Amino acid sequence: MSQEQVKITEPLADEEHNSAGESTEMTERQQRAQRKAKTFKKKGGMLLNNAFAFVAAALLGFSKMAGSYEMIIAGRFFIGLNSGINAGIAPMYLTEVSPTHLRGAVGTAYQLVVTISILASQILGIQSVLGTADTWPLLLALTVVPAIFQLITLPLCPESPKYILIAQGKEVEAQKALTWLRESVEVLDEMEEIRNEYESMKLVPTVTLREMATNPSLKFPLIISMMMMIAQQLSGINCAIFFSTQIFLSAGLTLSQSESATIGMGAMNVCMTILSLVLVERAGRKTLLLIGLIGMFICTILLTICLILKSKMGPYVFLIFSGLLFFFSAFTYKFVPETKNKGIEEITAMFRQRTYNQ
Repeated sequence: MSQEQVKITEPLADEEHNSAGESTEMTERQQRAQRKAKTFKKKGGMLLNNAFAFVAAALLGFSKMAGSYEMIIAGRFFIGLNSGINAGIAPMYLTEVSPTHLRGAVGTAYQLVVTISILASQILGIQSVLGTADTWPLLLALTVVPAIFQLITLPLCPESPKYILIAQGKEVEAQKALTWLRESVEVLDEMEEIRNEYESMKLVPTVTLREMATNPSLKFPLIISMMMMIAQQLSGINCAIFFSTQIFLSAGLTLSQSESATIGMGAMNVCMTILSLVLVERAGRKTLLLIGLIGMFICTILLTICLILKSKMGPYVFLIFSGLLFFFSAFTYKFVPETKNKGIEEITAMFRQRTYNQ
């Protein structure tokens, strides 16, 4: 505890000095909260991030002309940076500009665009379109198209009202941005929610990585966040998508049929994402997550059986994903809380309560 805090808790022997100390302390908290908010200017970050996409598209598009595989490696590096930054900033921006009761659906919209992009790349990548030895540089260079689209459309959208109010202190501009987003002038209650969240931020100390790993109230949410991302990456979906055409070929389909089946799989991916967008606020996040994990667990078992029956070599690779999916399903069922219709403060309170009950 600091010296000023000790003085504040003492009897009011020197009320004037205590008031000055408290004012100084609150000013420092306000400045710290504003520094935190300014660090996460999301709209500007997304616009600047498009520079990586342009560099990547140039490297990939001209790699064949230059006869340089190094340009392909460098291009994939830069597009990886672009994708990683977008994956971190875009959902945060969408969460901040969306109303509480639609945050799940709006967050799912980001994944919907991802699945649509996967489907588009699968269609463009077939041999009858751009998947040939002569046109693949153009296919890879098309990664610049979403960046151009974002540069045209994102400036038309307002900055996050939370950023405008908390970091810039512009209440009128924040209310205008919120009015534009809600298409309604009745935004006073939501403005008050943002202010309350700001007041809570002023009381939150700066957290280091070490504290996140050692503080019980922070460690468990961190473990859940990491486990959910690991579950997504190790579920086997990437393997199934990347090698889908080869899997269909091994099942006896022709090349044309295999490419069509791959496109069909991508279309189903889009359809199920649309369905989850509709159901996420009704069924809840945890329920849909468990359905997806258990469903993929069953699918990987069936896929392994089918591959074994088709080939005497016994391709058991998908059994690894089956085991991982079983573990992730059990972890989600046991530890992941339902966050349906809950704000950030409520979710934080849940984790604090769990820590106190241990």
